[in-house]
Amino acid sequence: NGLLMDSDLNLLDFDGGKKDLDYKIIKAIGDPNIRFKEDALRILRAFYFVSKLGFEIEEETLNSIKENRFSIYEIAFERVLNEITKLLNEKHQIKALKYILDCQVDEVLPGLSDGIKYLVKNDLALKTDRFFCLAFTLNGSVPNYWRFSNKYLNYYQKVVELANLTTKISSFELYNYGINISSMANHINLLLNRTTQTQDEVNELYKKMPIKSVLDLAITAEEIIKIKNKKAGAWLKKVQDKLIAEIISGQLENKYESIIVYLNNMEV
Repeated sequence: NGLLMDSDLNLLDFDGGKKDLDYKIIKAIGDPNIRFKEDALRILRAFYFVSKLGFEIEEETLNSIKENRFSIYEIAFERVLNEITKLLNEKHQIKALKYILDCQVDEVLPGLSDGIKYLVKNDLALKTDRFFCLAFTLNGSVPNYWRFSNKYLNYYQKVVELANLTTKISSFELYNYGINISSMANHINLLLNRTTQTQDEVNELYKKMPIKSVLDLAITAEEIIKIKNKKAGAWLKKVQDKLIAEIISGQLENKYESIIVYLNNMEV
């Protein structure tokens, strides 16, 4: 309520806000320590406004942010995530991330510090998913603090796992992780200068794969059970996995007749 407008469109400025806007300054109204203790989310909103507007944060406000940064832990995860997401989608993202580092707020954003430092150092702006994937890859895991939906949590965990597992995507990774996770993991490793493999190369490799799912096998589970004359059990998946590995590696054709011969010579 620092700036108001009455019914006659007269601007009511009680705290010098118009001047701050003219000079492109972000400043807490009154005592910033009181403002941030009232609602610590205002700390993250200051960074969001930097990202959106490209403004500077006033020195007293900046010092108070640093002093009160640990109060961010008291904010619900969802509110923190919302502000971070908004910040990442504005054009002055790097400037905002620099402020986060200057105020040491990265210390209270679990798993994001190394990612923020990397982006600032390399002047590299990333949108939400790529940002989290890169940050968590550098961190080595997705901290429990970030209670994403199961869909996003699984996605980020798998990308981090794969990006740190290999720097070259093969047909086996494409089969086990799928094209979306494999593509993101490769993209992250490209950003981190860990690989020279291009997205076009990954796409072409996926396109040429003889099999992309167990459903693509030229023989069904029921047919395998009948051929091996055994009851269904854990052995069946092992046989399917072996067939898939042989087919992906090019050692076996995904043809019914070829698989039959292979199965007849396989001990289970």
